[in-house]
Amino acid sequence: MKNITIIGLTFVLALFSCRKENEGIGLDTNQGSIEGVKTDTFSITTSVQLPDSNWVSSNRSTQFVGGINCDATGILKSSTYLTFTPNSISEGLTDQAAFDSITISFQVADLIGQGEVMLQTKLIAETVQNIDYVVSDSIATSSLIGLHSLSNLAVEQTISLKLDSVLGAGIFDNLINNFQSATNFQAELPGVVIGLSGNLNNTYGTLVGFAPDEVSLNIHYTDNNVQKIATAVLQSNADAFANVQTDITGSDLESLLNDSSLTQNSFPVQGLGGPVASVYFPTLKNWYASGNYIVTRAELVCPVDQGFTEFGPLDALSFYPKGTATSDGAIAEYSADSLAYTFNISTQVRNKLEGIQDEVFHIGALNPYFRPGISVINGVGNPLPMKL
Repeated sequence: MKNITIIGLTFVLALFSCRKENEGIGLDTNQGSIEGVKTDTFSITTSVQLPDSNWVSSNRSTQFVGGINCDATGILKSSTYLTFTPNSISEGLTDQAAFDSITISFQVADLIGQGEVMLQTKLIAETVQNIDYVVSDSIATSSLIGLHSLSNLAVEQTISLKLDSVLGAGIFDNLINNFQSATNFQAELPGVVIGLSGNLNNTYGTLVGFAPDEVSLNIHYTDNNVQKIATAVLQSNADAFANVQTDITGSDLESLLNDSSLTQNSFPVQGLGGPVASVYFPTLKNWYASGNYIVTRAELVCPVDQGFTEFGPLDALSFYPKGTATSDGAIAEYSADSLAYTFNISTQVRNKLEGIQDEVFHIGALNPYFRPGISVINGVGNPLPMKL
């Protein structure tokens, strides 16, 4: 994991705060009244953590295939590994049964990008359940069994990826009498991997999302002049996992590694394991101790760079303690009116000042491994800066 460090930035920390009663102003702890509100400015140190260049994730409600490329964060590619189990064959076959085609079908549940992408399907040598994918940097694949040029994609559209007919005919011939046997079926077809074909050096690209429980492998055949389909499905979300690869070469993110001052203009936050910002408040505790303050409310406003609209902004971000799930933090939805995320981080700030919380907070996608969108947050040097 890499870090981009931003040193000595100054943000406005607008804390609705007051002094304790013995200081003469502020909150009367007996009467519950506020006599004064103070606003101060603080130095904030931040960094951006970059994801590992190759990681895997399973048991997700949505899987993505394809890739996107943008100036902000570079290239992100996602492949999905699938193992199918026979589900149905309508009735016993006659000696007139003949193979027609084999496809993988799913409905588009989410779409990031331009709606046009070239995908490929390859065989994998063993079932998903037997692969030590948690620690594997690469997973062996064998022959290419399908190239799929997709365009004009839309959410809720059903996609059918046609696979190699020789492969399909072989599976059909070998399983014609025992299609329902998972062991026999997976011996013929342990699994497949669907991913991007080619590169994204000159295109924005597209990531196509689908629900694992709605994907099927379909063997189309004709029996006595009647067209029929035998299907195989995923038994659970554990039968699908994603392999995500990133490449920041030539991106703004790479430039930030070489010149941290550029982060004063903006910095990116991305889903699907993309960049996450870390936030430090090095002077906040001294301010708290010297003034004997009580913090009644703290808000963090994160305006979004409106010059970047290719893959975002994300629907929601989270401000959360280091080492915890983003759902444990303060959540802010993107507002199309204010063009910003506004967090109520009163609890987080109080916990920090009272020594309950670690020194580090993160700003990241609300569901970091769910949706690969990007939000570019305005930095301190922007005319409309991030403010706390």
